[in-house]
Amino acid sequence: MLGRMNRSLALLLAAVPLFAACPPPTVTPHRDGGGDPPVVVTSAWTFYTLDDSVVPASGDVELGSSLSQIAIAVAPNDTVGVAYFRPDKMYTTKPAYDVRYVDWKAGTVGTPADVRNISGQTGAFPQYINAQGISVAFSGSEPAVAYFGGHWDGSPSPFWYQGDAAVAVHTGGGWQPESLAARDSSDAVDPSAGLVSSGGQLVGIFPSLVASGATYFLAYRDVHYGQSAGSGDYTASELELAYGGPGGWNHEMIQSGASDKGAYGGHSRLVMGDQGDLGVLSDHVPHDADGTGFTPTFRLRHGTTWSKPVFGHDVFGDLTDTSTLSNTQSGAVLAYDSQKGYGAAVVNRGNSILYYAQSKDPLSSWTTSDPVVGEGTGGWYPSLAFDPVEHEPNIAYYFCSASSGKNEGQCTDDDALKVAAHVSSYWTETTVDPDGAFMPQLAYLSNGKRVIAYRVPRTPNVLRLAVEK
Repeated sequence: MLGRMNRSLALLLAAVPLFAACPPPTVTPHRDGGGDPPVVVTSAWTFYTLDDSVVPASGDVELGSSLSQIAIAVAPNDTVGVAYFRPDKMYTTKPAYDVRYVDWKAGTVGTPADVRNISGQTGAFPQYINAQGISVAFSGSEPAVAYFGGHWDGSPSPFWYQGDAAVAVHTGGGWQPESLAARDSSDAVDPSAGLVSSGGQLVGIFPSLVASGATYFLAYRDVHYGQSAGSGDYTASELELAYGGPGGWNHEMIQSGASDKGAYGGHSRLVMGDQGDLGVLSDHVPHDADGTGFTPTFRLRHGTTWSKPVFGHDVFGDLTDTSTLSNTQSGAVLAYDSQKGYGAAVVNRGNSILYYAQSKDPLSSWTTSDPVVGEGTGGWYPSLAFDPVEHEPNIAYYFCSASSGKNEGQCTDDDALKVAAHVSSYWTETTVDPDGAFMPQLAYLSNGKRVIAYRVPRTPNVLRLAVEK
């Protein structure tokens, strides 16, 4: 499982102090088709501590688990919003964590706010709490955070405490009570699959949220009862959509796994294109709720219809060896640009090659997968965004080691947060933070300057923001 796999990485010791600006970054040019590299102009960054909350030193606090996930969005007024989790009690007693939000604007960090505290139960059924994904979006200047919330709606389960797709909206100067965008498997159903599609109370895994005006769109995974792999709940999982808002939610089935056992909806990434089109990229995850996935698949919603021809279309289809993308780590990522169309990036965790593909007509064809990063061990936890000025893709990622074949927890002193920027036919790597970065999240300000939110691997309780000068 991704959470278990990354635990040791986030628990690395030897904290590194913050500094105001990083030294001149190391730049390594790459060219897609060979030839002489271009002249590279380096950038400087300013670093801000967004949150350095301390978790109790005793107890089994899973700092490297899915609680380390974060999300970023930028409002039209260039407010940068970051949503994240903060564990605040020991797993050995009554498990609990906070869903939190903090913002940054024009050099000023806001006060971190608790959106919701989620606390499990004790007694005969001391349910696990599961931070299965987080997302943030802006409706105008007001943020909204989506997460796996609510409560378990069925009989007591030793495996799950929450069970709903939750959205909390900030209005009137404060965070409003969470709105349950989806509560059970019957909200969106595959009529041909009967109870296999409609049975269960566990929805909202790995939510991905976007907003258009006052309307929110939320993609999420429905894993029914969430208690069996093989041919059971996880392989029968479904990718679904909720849209509307706290005043009322509607639901659509994006792709059902009830009949073909396709294990749909892992690590979903939802983006909005032109004319309100929605694109979603997700993994197949057959063995558990949040494990590593494979074969990233794209779907498109035009108007109110999900285009059936795109079902099963492999974005990275030229990578024909099924083992090539058998482990996408934290999942493939998706972005949209008005000139370039849809872009997608994914790391092959088996050999640490980071790939990029692009399409203006995603229902027909994607470009040949472009290997962006391949030296040493890196390309981990990619985050993709398009430069709004130059209309070129950029990918932030964690570089673990100059040596190849390293596993999580084995990263060396040369690890770093890096960004690969595409200029014409070139990919150019820039070192942003030599402290490294767990789960980096990249976005752009309106002036074309990049911002990256991330946790520092050796001090995982520190949430940091790098802002390009």
